[in-house]
Amino acid sequence: MPLVLDAEAKRILDSHRWRGELNAARLRMAQIPEGARLLLNPVSRAPGFAIGNVHVLPGVPSIMQGIFNALKERLEGGERLFAKCVGCHLAESQIAQGLGALQQRFLDLEIGSYPYFRHGEFGVSLVLRGSDGTRLEAATEELKALIRSLGGEPTEEPAEE
Repeated sequence: MPLVLDAEAKRILDSHRWRGELNAARLRMAQIPEGARLLLNPVSRAPGFAIGNVHVLPGVPSIMQGIFNALKERLEGGERLFAKCVGCHLAESQIAQGLGALQQRFLDLEIGSYPYFRHGEFGVSLVLRGSDGTRLEAATEELKALIRSLGGEPTEEPAEE
């Protein structure tokens, strides 16, 4: 979607802190995708925006929280998602083929692979997400078995739910 200079966003910015000093960099905060609606910002006035069910908020925590608090009552919830995170000290390439096969058996789940190199050691964090807790548990157990079959030791890590 093309970005447009939103007249209301510009008015809000100009009436607050940069009265008469809206340079090109500051005006970027007033550019939003065409057809988006503004999300008013009670903290610094630079608005966020929403397109359909996508809400874009500033990254500064206190500003994001201010917009979110005003917005949260209007958000519609979806089905609950569950997540598991399993880590191991194997290279992602070692686990890739088995992980692909696991994903094919559990198409209703999302499986993400996040490799790392820490303290001189390769490893990977594997995140499984889905709305069916039973299926998620089954896939997690299969993943742990896969890791063991490759000589690794799986560890469950905290995952956001």
